[in-house]
Amino acid sequence: MACAAIAGPGSAPSPLLLFLAAGRAVRWSALGKRACALRLPPTPGRVFAVMLFIAALGSSQGCHELVRSQGTRSLQANPSQPQHGPYVIVFAIDGAGYGQFMNAIGSGRATYMGSLLGKATGANLYQHGYSVPNTITIMPSCTTPAWSSIMTGRPPADTGVAGDEFFVREENRFYAPIPLSTREPDDFIATIDNDLIGQILRVPTVYQRIRGASDVALLYVYHGATRYSTLGGAALLELAVGIVEGTFTGATLRESIAAPIDRGSTAEVSKVIRRHGIPKLLVVYFPGVDLFTHGAPDPLPMQTQYLINNIDADVGNVLAEYSHRGVLNDTYVVFTSDHGHTPVLKDQAHDLAFRDGGKLFELLEKAGFRVRRPTLRPAPGSQDYQVVMADEGFAAYLYLANRSTCVHAGALCDWRKLPRFRQDLLPLLRVIHQANRRGKWVPEFKGAVDLIFSRDYGSGMARHTPAFEVFDGRRLIPIHTYLVEHPRPDLVEVTRRMNWLGEGPYGDRAGDIVLLGKASMSLPIQDRFYFSHTSYYAWHGSLTLQDGHIPLVVARSSASGDQLKALVNQVVHNPPSALDVAPLIEMLLAH
Repeated sequence: MACAAIAGPGSAPSPLLLFLAAGRAVRWSALGKRACALRLPPTPGRVFAVMLFIAALGSSQGCHELVRSQGTRSLQANPSQPQHGPYVIVFAIDGAGYGQFMNAIGSGRATYMGSLLGKATGANLYQHGYSVPNTITIMPSCTTPAWSSIMTGRPPADTGVAGDEFFVREENRFYAPIPLSTREPDDFIATIDNDLIGQILRVPTVYQRIRGASDVALLYVYHGATRYSTLGGAALLELAVGIVEGTFTGATLRESIAAPIDRGSTAEVSKVIRRHGIPKLLVVYFPGVDLFTHGAPDPLPMQTQYLINNIDADVGNVLAEYSHRGVLNDTYVVFTSDHGHTPVLKDQAHDLAFRDGGKLFELLEKAGFRVRRPTLRPAPGSQDYQVVMADEGFAAYLYLANRSTCVHAGALCDWRKLPRFRQDLLPLLRVIHQANRRGKWVPEFKGAVDLIFSRDYGSGMARHTPAFEVFDGRRLIPIHTYLVEHPRPDLVEVTRRMNWLGEGPYGDRAGDIVLLGKASMSLPIQDRFYFSHTSYYAWHGSLTLQDGHIPLVVARSSASGDQLKALVNQVVHNPPSALDVAPLIEMLLAH
């Protein structure tokens, strides 16, 4: 679902519980009374889960209105469309890394997905499927920007959705569709209820470009779709009962919570199909994979098991609906993801933004910069900030004011003016470099940052933002030149992905400085660092292969793997990327 997960004891409410809070229809009745009369063994985990669940839903009446859900709502009139195929199903599996997904397929225990694809017949080929090799996601490898790019076919610098959190200078507005530096849920709820991502996007979605109905389940990049489904009341009640009564049966509490969310997505899909028929495009989103993996102590093998134990059956339920209606043979099925996961240590020492800004916030303040508090809307007396931070897991964005507009404390900066390189950016770049190299100001920061990217806006009059370059401690160096001098085989498509992020009409939304924490799988786990309000067992948001390599598998029960490969190769680039998914959908529907 996001660059975040279920919180543990002592943590703030997580996006999962915020997701449950986002619905608006079903009221708590007898279940709520049982919660209020709770008589369970007071173990810390259970008590915390119940308290967090109630608190995160944000109801002032608590036990009177605990569970609410929208189910499905129509966003536009059902468009006129031919009542024949081809059809496309996209299974959007959040946080499923390429290796973990393909291990699940190859295990022989993912029965439904395996039956759809058939036996392997060659490299990346199956009887009825084709796995596109070397598909890479965008940078940052995080949920909100990645799904925005996947569903539009455009990079972040074009979509305007730069991260799970980001700052828009001309609005002086901080957006947090997935809150990472803060735990305020307003923007997250707005993505579900009010199409916040659709309001931010500056390019059309695939739903707007195709002919015929498009149904979207749970994925909150739904602008232009015909119908949008969140969790139905039954799924929410199952979650609530399980938490309150302690009846979950999964391997962990996290799996027990994540699995009903994914299962609830497909249950709602079945209801919509029975009422409205088969849409031309169906997008089924599984956020539980990401939620589970963030908190799994052994995240990579445990993710594979989660895919086998949970997602496979959910996929089977949807395929059964199509088979029952006699259209499965005329349906292309696409499996893809937004990012993978890299194991990290779940502790404050390796989380550079733990709690309210953490070590990064401390470093900037000690160096003399006025830093924006990690909140959606700062208090009136706290708006004279010169630096804004946004967390992206393994990456962090820093936005700098033109400090000539706000030299003295209390003066509000004019964020419409771009920062000057020598007077504004260079001093901060040196601070970060010295802290990373020698531990200056904050000893714990030493050796935590892998790469520092920035750019020189020059006159500040350029229509498009300039490309990011690497800061080596003295100057900015073009990324390609830097990598020739300092080869990094553990990072993939660095120049292209950083250009997608920063070079375009909305490239300034990725900040003026991008910090990349050490994240490579070639490093010992104790040498990996990330930026997040809450620490976890796995993170993403980097340029590494583990984070960036995503599955892109196309199947059709009435086609051969060779036929599907020939079709796919008409559209995808070399190397392929997440930006190829939307054009691929359009081509399959037109074929």
